[in-house]
Amino acid sequence: MAILKWVPKFSELKDAYAQTLTPQLSGVWNCDEMKTKIAHEEPINGERFYWLWNALDNGSRYLLASHLTRGRRHEHAHSFFEAAKKQAKKDPKAIFSDELDSYRGEYKPLGNEPPAHIANVGIRSHMGNHRVERLHNSMREREKLMRHLRRANSADNVFKGYRAYYNFVRPHMALENHTPTEMAAIPIQLGTNTWLDLIRQVARNSKPWSRTRVLSSPYWVGLAVKSRLVAKSWFRACLMRPVPRSRISRFVLCAMIGIRLLQAVE
Repeated sequence: MAILKWVPKFSELKDAYAQTLTPQLSGVWNCDEMKTKIAHEEPINGERFYWLWNALDNGSRYLLASHLTRGRRHEHAHSFFEAAKKQAKKDPKAIFSDELDSYRGEYKPLGNEPPAHIANVGIRSHMGNHRVERLHNSMREREKLMRHLRRANSADNVFKGYRAYYNFVRPHMALENHTPTEMAAIPIQLGTNTWLDLIRQVARNSKPWSRTRVLSSPYWVGLAVKSRLVAKSWFRACLMRPVPRSRISRFVLCAMIGIRLLQAVE
């Protein structure tokens, strides 16, 4: 349960950090929506379904937005385009979507020239929207492992975390085992343990009050996974030493463990 509580905290910080980045995009967006069940929300007409809108850059596979709404009317499409535009920071040249009428006329360009909207590009279309459909398959696999999503707020945090995983961590075979972040030429250096390095990067670029939230339990768990020496020193200090009864001695022991971990990080 504790790990589940860390996910929304990091997802929010990572999403705020991603908004500061400017990806180099191909100028073609693949947009589509998928139906997802939120089990503990109030039903409307007997259904507890929400719609997840995804905008994927065609060239780099960079996932610009994952926007969760209750319906898929025109106002929902407009808010979805605003979220994607906030990340892209410029207008696309073309938008590919299915024949849903809500897409039409809801993109408000930053410049004077609106992008070309090419509709009715489903799986059977010769133009194709296959890349975003493949993304939906990956999200379905994750959703099945979780059995179902409970609340809209927690589901939104889960999709934010998946967006970070998809863009920064997961290598793509179609991109020759590169990540969308690398293909979008985002200047961020991540090592072999990409999750840990990404948490460090978010911590360095976050506000001081939020940095303490990042450098909390999930940070040390990732560090323990990264470094066996740190993990061994932690368990040796906590389990193999006799725990003193004095509160002051316990505080000193915790301080020594924290200093040792800080030295390992530096």
